Amino acid sequence: MINKAICVVLYNINASQSNTITSLIKNASGLKEYQVFIYTNGNCLIDVSFSSDISVTIKNNFNNLYLAENYRDALSKCVDLSLDWIVFLDHDTSLTSQFFESLNNQILENNGEVAIYPKIYCKGQQFSPKELRFGFPFKNIDAGEHYLKDYVAINSGSAYRVDFLHNSEAIDSRFPLDYLDYVICSHVTRSSNYKVSVLNTIIDHDLSVSHNERISEFRANSILNSEREFFTHFRSRFEILLYKLALVKRLMRSIFDNNYLYSSSDIIKYILK
Repeated sequence: MINKAICVVLYNINASQSNTITSLIKNASGLKEYQVFIYTNGNCLIDVSFSSDISVTIKNNFNNLYLAENYRDALSKCVDLSLDWIVFLDHDTSLTSQFFESLNNQILENNGEVAIYPKIYCKGQQFSPKELRFGFPFKNIDAGEHYLKDYVAINSGSAYRVDFLHNSEAIDSRFPLDYLDYVICSHVTRSSNYKVSVLNTIIDHDLSVSHNERISEFRANSILNSEREFFTHFRSRFEILLYKLALVKRLMRSIFDNNYLYSSSDIIKYILK
C-alpha cells in the first residue's frame, strides 16, 4: 500500500548523473510503499528507468528554478492522495538501503513525531541535523527522539508528516530556495508538542555551496537575502544584531580571502539594509 511520497528536484542535470536518482533505483525494493515525484527543468533528461512496480510521476517545468514551488506541488498531490509522509530529496544525495529500512521502521512505530531525519554527512563530517545557537548552526544532534527548541535539518533526506506541512503552511513562499529548511524547522519548534526523530543512519550529501569557492552574484544575493529574511521574521532583535555582526566578520574575511564564498560588495549591501 502506497502511503508515503518522495519528492526529487533536479536542476540542470540528467537523471543518470544524479546520485539521488541512481541510488533510488539501486534501492528500489524499499520504494514499493512510496509515490515518487520527480521535478525537472528543460535542461534535464530522464535517461534512466525505474522498476515497473514503482509508481513514478515526472513533471518537467521549464521555469523550475526553486524548491518551494515544487515542494508545494508535491505536497498538494500528497493531500489529494491521502498520503501520510513526504521525503524531500535534492539531486546530490546518496541514499542507502539502511536509510529506507530505518525510516520505514520508524514510521511504523508511530511515535507521534512530525519529522524524521537521517544524519547527513559531507566529506566525513556531520552537518545535519544541527542545534542552532542565536540562529546559527552550533552542534550535532544525536540519534533518538527529541523535543527540540531550536534546530535545522537540511531538506534533502528529511521526512515530514503531510498533515503537519499542510496545516502549518511551513513551505513559505518568501523562501523559494535558500533557508527554506531553516523555516520549516522553525515551524516545528513553534509548538513544544512537536517531536522529531533522528535516525541512527548516515547518508552522504554533496553540498552545492562550498565555503572555499566564490559563488555567483545571483547565488550570493539569493542566500544573503533569504538569510536576512529568516532573521527578520523568525529571530529575536538580539539575534538580528548578532547576525549583523556576523556580516561584518564575513566582510573582513572577504577582503583578505579572494576565494571566500561572498564578495565584499555582496556583503556590504546586506550590512546596509
